[in-house]
Amino acid sequence: MMRSSAVLGIDIGRDIIHAIVVRAHRQGIQVAGHHRVPYRATDDLCVPLTEIKKRLLACLPWYQRLHISVVVGVDEEAVITKQMTAPLIDDEIEQEALIGQKLSAALNMDMDTLYYDFAVMSGVTVQPGQVCYQVVACRRHALTPALDALKRVGLSPTVADINSQALVGVYQALRPVAQANHWPLWLHYHSGLLTAIRLYPDGQVYQHRCRLGEGERYEHRESAANALVQQHFDQACHRAREHNRLLPLSTVWISGAWPATLASEHLTIMRFNPVAMLDQTAPNISDDASIALGLALRGEYSCV
Repeated sequence: MMRSSAVLGIDIGRDIIHAIVVRAHRQGIQVAGHHRVPYRATDDLCVPLTEIKKRLLACLPWYQRLHISVVVGVDEEAVITKQMTAPLIDDEIEQEALIGQKLSAALNMDMDTLYYDFAVMSGVTVQPGQVCYQVVACRRHALTPALDALKRVGLSPTVADINSQALVGVYQALRPVAQANHWPLWLHYHSGLLTAIRLYPDGQVYQHRCRLGEGERYEHRESAANALVQQHFDQACHRAREHNRLLPLSTVWISGAWPATLASEHLTIMRFNPVAMLDQTAPNISDDASIALGLALRGEYSCV
């Protein structure tokens, strides 16, 4: 990240918008500020975004306010992922048009209704002259309201990224900071959604998501709720072990609304706040803002 740059990550949740701004600092990346705003789907999105812009740009020196990058998150439910084989074309415009045509045919959807991006996959065996593409598409109606509102308040979105990929970005940033000599499993539990992430030594990423239900309901069920969450914790650890039996699993990082009774007989459980671990000088920010942090961190890598 250049010294003059800053990135604003915005996670528009079901009832809360989290936003985090990170900036270049002499010691690396610094979390300059965080703001959260209550939000309902029926609200005018420009109102909370205007407040976020005012609060967080004030956390930056003047020279970093001039060209701030903005990254907005997309929920997985609005995303379609496909692998497809096609010729490798040097011309980027022709390549994009070809992928668009093949994606339209595969999904039986008009490409005017989708945003999409793609990358060539390595290590996949295909016919000579062909390559395998990883294609990610998002329905425009799921993303356009946020993009339009950002533009209306004077914030130009440069990146849209999938929320789970944002958490992967947090994991990748945390491993060097944590100085982990192993490969822990990270379980992030927020608003009833459990996301499991583990990075492997070869750079591959394991991910799994499951929805337990609304977090607010579980918070008031005491022992029954705790038992259910414990069951999902055990299942998540088992799935991760089965996915790669050659890489021992000894440590689990947890963040989010886990009960105090959570336990494991064979694994070390480490509760942590990703924001505080990444930047110990950061203001007191809840780990609910982990997705917003990941969006900000991925701002220099991703594009739509």
